[in-house]
Amino acid sequence: MMRRLLTAVLPVPALLDLGCSAIATPVSPPVVVTVVVTATPEEPTPVVHRATDEAVTLGSGVVLTDTVALTLTVRAAEPTVYLFDTPVLRDADGGEVTPLPQSLEEAHFALLDCITQRQATIGLEFPRPGGEPPWTLVFNPQHEPGDYLAPRVEVRVENER
Repeated sequence: MMRRLLTAVLPVPALLDLGCSAIATPVSPPVVVTVVVTATPEEPTPVVHRATDEAVTLGSGVVLTDTVALTLTVRAAEPTVYLFDTPVLRDADGGEVTPLPQSLEEAHFALLDCITQRQATIGLEFPRPGGEPPWTLVFNPQHEPGDYLAPRVEVRVENER
């Protein structure tokens, strides 16, 4: 048996929609409600979706004197937060740079396409890291690769051959 304790702020009509008909005294919205959800699974819990490194593919990259501009395709069949942590571009020596603020803001909006189209094309622009490619672009660097909501995803950035 699984039990989950959920707390939510709901208007009174929403409580009635949830089947909470035993409200003795109407209260002005919003109402803070704690609901205990109990479920007894009859079959094994399905395997949890895990974002893989193939969920993000590098479309193109342009290395300029001071910046690196990357275009990426992001695919998400389930809700996934790729920008929970600020992504980093790592060089071979472990040095990291973060994207330019305007670029990061535009990427946040572009990722909204994943909600309706399950795919988005985003651009990220970084200050040029030390050394030459290969570099590694890391989404959610403070999370584990298997994190359900905000997985760490690494994309290799190499020179064309």
